[in-house]
Order: sequence, then C-alpha cells, then structure tokens
Amino acid sequence: MSAHTAPQTLVDKIWNQHIVRELSDGRTLIHIDRHFLHDGTNRQAFDGLRRIKRPVRNLELTWAVVDHILSTLPGRTGESHPPGIERIHALRDNCRQFNVKLFDTDDPQQGIAHVISPELGITLPGCTLVCGDSHTATNGGLGALA
Repeated sequence: MSAHTAPQTLVDKIWNQHIVRELSDGRTLIHIDRHFLHDGTNRQAFDGLRRIKRPVRNLELTWAVVDHILSTLPGRTGESHPPGIERIHALRDNCRQFNVKLFDTDDPQQGIAHVISPELGITLPGCTLVCGDSHTATNGGLGALA
C-alpha cells in the first residue's frame, strides 16, 4: 500500500467495486449481484415489475424460496399452514410467470433463504446480495455485502 492510499474495510472494497453511479443527492447506486425472494415479500417485487412492464433482468442471478410461512414438520406441503397458502401460491405463480428459479416445498434444496444462499453457492465472497429478510445480513460473515 502506498503512503497515499487509505486502508479500506472489506465493506468499502466490495462497495467501491459495485458502484454504478454516485447521485447528486449523495446516494450511490450499486450493482446487486444476487437477488433472493421469499414468500413474505415477493408480491410487492413482482407487482412493481408488472406495473412498469419489465421482466426480471438477470434470471440466472435471481432465486426464490418458500421459507417464511412453511411448516417445519416432516411431510409438510404448501397447504400445511392454511394462513400461508395464499402467499405460497402467489410466489409459485409469480415465479412461473417470470421464470424465476423457485426452491419450492418439494425441492430438496428448499430451506431458509439466508441459510441456503451460502449452502448452494449463491452467496460468494465479494458479492452483493439482497433479500427481503433482515437475516440476509448474516451472509456478510462469508465476505459478502448482504
């Protein structure tokens, strides 16, 4: 490191590598490498895409999982928890319509979004990851900005 270069944290390094544009109001637009949706927040995301008539931009970098309202009992299905049926069906319908890879209840890779992300190699050191779940930040322990 030269005498003129200030040391950077891991977050600084990831952030700086993902800057798309610095906005005049002080905010920064960064590139997000991975997008993860779940049964709790998917409707707002897909409704927004429908409203502006856009597809999912990078299908190969976008995944969805049934994880928030699913029973953990063996043999559970999307209908195991009646209050969650509507949300699970909405996620399935949205993923089908937008061609998003869904880890559904019968998928052996299905699990909790912030757990399966690293297990499946979706979360990688140096990447940026977003999911509508506050626990996604735990992926930062793997060297990601989540």
